[in-house]
Amino acid sequence: MPEPTIIIAIEAVSKTLDLLKNLETLIDKFSAVSKKEAIELAAALDEVHKQLEAVFDLTEQYRRLAFQRDFAQDAPPVLAMLEGPKARVRVQHSGGSCQIIDNIYTKHLKGWFNSAKADKIFAVLSDADQQLFYQMEQVCEYIGKEARDVNDTIANGQVAAAYDRVQTGQKALQGIDSALAQTMLVLLRVRNEALKRSGVTSLRPASSAP
Repeated sequence: MPEPTIIIAIEAVSKTLDLLKNLETLIDKFSAVSKKEAIELAAALDEVHKQLEAVFDLTEQYRRLAFQRDFAQDAPPVLAMLEGPKARVRVQHSGGSCQIIDNIYTKHLKGWFNSAKADKIFAVLSDADQQLFYQMEQVCEYIGKEARDVNDTIANGQVAAAYDRVQTGQKALQGIDSALAQTMLVLLRVRNEALKRSGVTSLRPASSAP
């Protein structure tokens, strides 16, 4: 049976993907994009990207455990980095901020878009703490609990059971992994295309990495 936490998170990420596609359609209607608006748009989207990237990194770390050759030796250090609240704290420190998104849109982009549809898109993105980001934290809670339980199982000498638990967990995370990857690709496409049309070509995405 699919993990409910992951199902809900996938729905939140998929909703964000739809918003980004709608945003892309709006931007395509502009005959030109100024450097100022493009840079501000990139900054707003980077706040979302940082959060998604941080969660994607955690899901990838956990899923790779299922393919370790020496599971009993290699898994515990990784699990120790992920267990309990550690995964959630890492994502919280990634830097994604709804307040920044709202400030950028209100001050720099609202007048440029001049669109009720854009207002709705950014209203949702600006409320991500209660929606998308919250669901990402729930994924981290799931990973943290799984990592702690698996580590305890290994410590009790039940390596085969621990490996089976990781196999189940990595399969449960496949869907959110795929949704995150697809959404980040579209986000970067929207971001970079706007920058390209404005003549800006060297602004790298902000990273969640410390």
